[in-house]
Amino acid sequence: MTRTRLVFFMILAVAGFAVWQIMSELADAPPTGTDPGEAASAPSPADVVVVTVDSSSTKQQWMEQVAANFQAAGISTAAGKKIQVKVTSVSSGGSTTDILAGKRHPVAWSPGKR
Repeated sequence: MTRTRLVFFMILAVAGFAVWQIMSELADAPPTGTDPGEAASAPSPADVVVVTVDSSSTKQQWMEQVAANFQAAGISTAAGKKIQVKVTSVSSGGSTTDILAGKRHPVAWSPGKR
């Protein structure tokens, strides 16, 4: 496994752990109640945890494939919410400035090689 992939998976693991911690706390809240006879439907936004990843454009295709593989694995939180990874292509320099200025708030950031 290359160093880049190892770093990416470590970032995903940390982000996943953070999401799991948050969702575990939210799972302790009382349920909102649903009709047990109601047919299952596509996940609504309330049933999905979105993990945003800002990545350099040089890795965009690879990052999207990794995110698609993660999505296909059907991983969910301890509370049963689906996890959706959204990858956004950004410039490394511009995204650094935007993150530090509070303009962007990705869960994970993967800048390009310098």
